Amino acid sequence: MAAAPLMGGLMAMQAVGSVVSARGTLAGGDYAQQAGLIQQQAANYQADQLDANASTQVGVAQQRAGMDRYQTDQLISKGRAAIGASGVSGNSTSAVSAISQIKKRGEYEALNDLWSGNNTATGMRNQATADRYSGQAAAYSGQVQQSLSRTAALGTILGGVGSMFKTYGSFAYPNLSGRIGF
Repeated sequence: MAAAPLMGGLMAMQAVGSVVSARGTLAGGDYAQQAGLIQQQAANYQADQLDANASTQVGVAQQRAGMDRYQTDQLISKGRAAIGASGVSGNSTSAVSAISQIKKRGEYEALNDLWSGNNTATGMRNQATADRYSGQAAAYSGQVQQSLSRTAALGTILGGVGSMFKTYGSFAYPNLSGRIGF
């Protein structure tokens, strides 16, 4: 009857191994879920920063446009002074044309600055949206991995139970050589 303690010991080792393996699988699933949530938090933080920077970019563009318009006004003022000092009439065709060209160019620069700032801000907001989506995907992936780890842990435990029955069966029933046991 020396086989009974051996059988009991083998079955106990199989049970402990199955439980330890299942716990490791569950821990891996929990880690995957936590990692997904951390990735989501990081992506949301980065998205919030991009949104804030986008708003700042619009403000900077507005300041540049204002500066363009101010510089244009200054240039027109200097041009009118130079025209007046030269003795040419400020209402002459060439004077009016020159001032008109300066105004158009200045407004073009101002509008270009506004467009550029808004375009950059739109890109930042689009990136923020993509980052948030990426974070949601990471969190969902972590949840799926955690769920799968539960299924895998159950499979490990059931496999351990099956191994225990196999061990029990190999002791209880004769093998091919006609002996009981291994």
